[in-house]
Amino acid sequence: MKVILHRRLGIRRPTWLPAGLAMAGAAFLCGCETDRALGVYTLCSYENGWKGNVCVGPAYDPSETFWNSMTAATGAPYAEASESRRYRNSEVTIKTVLPIAGDSLKGWDNFDLVFFYGHNNMIVPPHPHHGFGYHTYNGASWDYHYAADMVAIDWGHSTPYDYYTSPGVTSGNTHPGSVTYLYPEYTSALLGGLYHYGQGTGMQWRVHWNDPIEYAPYGTKAFQLGAIDLEWLILHGCQAVITANEDGSAYNSMGLKCFHWTQGGFHIVLGHYRSYYTSDLKPLTQFAADLLVAFRYRRPISTSIRTTTPLQ
Repeated sequence: MKVILHRRLGIRRPTWLPAGLAMAGAAFLCGCETDRALGVYTLCSYENGWKGNVCVGPAYDPSETFWNSMTAATGAPYAEASESRRYRNSEVTIKTVLPIAGDSLKGWDNFDLVFFYGHNNMIVPPHPHHGFGYHTYNGASWDYHYAADMVAIDWGHSTPYDYYTSPGVTSGNTHPGSVTYLYPEYTSALLGGLYHYGQGTGMQWRVHWNDPIEYAPYGTKAFQLGAIDLEWLILHGCQAVITANEDGSAYNSMGLKCFHWTQGGFHIVLGHYRSYYTSDLKPLTQFAADLLVAFRYRRPISTSIRTTTPLQ
């Protein structure tokens, strides 16, 4: 798993976090009953196959071995069973990403740690992706397109990004968005300054692409991630958080430009972007074990992730 420790983005350090541990601790390390809520999302098979199948074996799927390890016992350091959830495939919709009031579903900001596995992207895409298929909305139906190079289509700017609630996002060049594709056809969560969790500006949502757009507010405190509970966010699968160039040798500010609008608290963003192939993923068993050790002894989570292969 390619691990990227996202910079603090100017967020005030919590008073209980020791100096020198800027990449560490968050409330999930506390050991309190209310600070061990784990949200695991596996989205590998999509409605009508609108995105490619990326299902993997239990050792690589966070909703299988990883979940079982993190919930294997009660009490600290294990996840609190009554507050934790795992959502799989058809359960992964906008209503289990955003904290929408009025139902029993939990969104990302209702957990202390979220691990999401599935197709991810960013607009405008900064890295080559040869052989890329995408859809655009023509006002009545969806048209499929094939691009030899994803960068060339300038998706989210010259080519509209239509998987958001308002078809035709063309502001990705100035307001990048972190794309998390969802189970229902042609839908996504889009994090960024003009979109979901974007300091109150992104209040539109709908479960299916042809549902009426909902305008009811969700969340609190300007609708930013981390304003409620979230401390750690892992987006695992592709390149939903760009912080470096394609080979990892130079800094890329795209992730910073996207996520500084959405950060409502001190939390770390992790991602996998070096490869697009599930064959390059690493088993999560040791990762879970290292996290539990970190939680038990109040060690920085950054210590536990150093065992992962740097190039993955």
